[in-house]
Amino acid sequence: RPAWRDERLSVGLPESGMKMKRLSSVSEDIEFTFTPLVVLELAKDTNDKAIEWFTQRIKEKKHLGGAHLKIKPLDDQAGNSQVYLLGASWRRLLVGAEALGLVKEYQDGTMRAFTYQNKEDYKYFSGDSYDFLTMAERQYIIKRELENLRAINETMVPGHPQAKLYPGKSIIRRLQTSGLLLQLYPLHNKTELEKLSTIWYKRFHVALQPLKNHRLESSYQNHLVLKVLVFNFINCFASLFYIAFVLQDMKLLRQNLAALLITSQILNQFMESVFPYWLQKHRIRKIKKKLRISSIEKLPLADQIQMQG
Repeated sequence: RPAWRDERLSVGLPESGMKMKRLSSVSEDIEFTFTPLVVLELAKDTNDKAIEWFTQRIKEKKHLGGAHLKIKPLDDQAGNSQVYLLGASWRRLLVGAEALGLVKEYQDGTMRAFTYQNKEDYKYFSGDSYDFLTMAERQYIIKRELENLRAINETMVPGHPQAKLYPGKSIIRRLQTSGLLLQLYPLHNKTELEKLSTIWYKRFHVALQPLKNHRLESSYQNHLVLKVLVFNFINCFASLFYIAFVLQDMKLLRQNLAALLITSQILNQFMESVFPYWLQKHRIRKIKKKLRISSIEKLPLADQIQMQG
């Protein structure tokens, strides 16, 4: 795989001075292997000019209006694929983490918003090691940087006059609505996922093993209640924990929490008030109908015919 070179941070020092100053800080002039994190798929009929323009905007530096990311086409022998792989240098990811306000653990154990200037004061930070940022965090940084790509002076996507652009508006969203951008999704490491799946399966199996073949019915019922409670808790609130602690998107968290609480309140009000009221009215109607039929049957035949007429 080809290697990419990261740009050097301009601090007004000669090259030799920068090398002496490195110590345990992030290297600004290193060779690194391109690591794909996000997959981007364009429509097959996308114009070549549009592809060249879009990839250039992705690679351009931030002060020029770009995302300053790395992009390369997926190797396809047939040449029919319009799939591209996106990644970023380690320094670019750290700068993106600061821009997003990702919260990381400090040396004193407190949780603080990450700052690139004080990166070495954070716990588990070790120079060029990718372990400081999780895979989800790195992919989220790239996704947000792509979403922040805005049109500057362009009036349309090159080669596609129908895809109008307006200054300050999102390029990604316009490409999606125009049908030029088909997919944008994170790329997962299959080996790591299989390893994680195996670990969780073993832990889950060991945790459930004592819950089987209970000697008493009461013991079975107690463990059943516990399993149902744990399952419902994870099923209802796992997404909220993911948004709060992984994505760290407070706006999205508020929206999901509001939707959950409002829906829960509406359902509870219906089950506690409306539904019992409807059942009561239904029972009363049935009782009145039975009493009416019973009273009619006791009347003479002529009177029954007159009442029914």
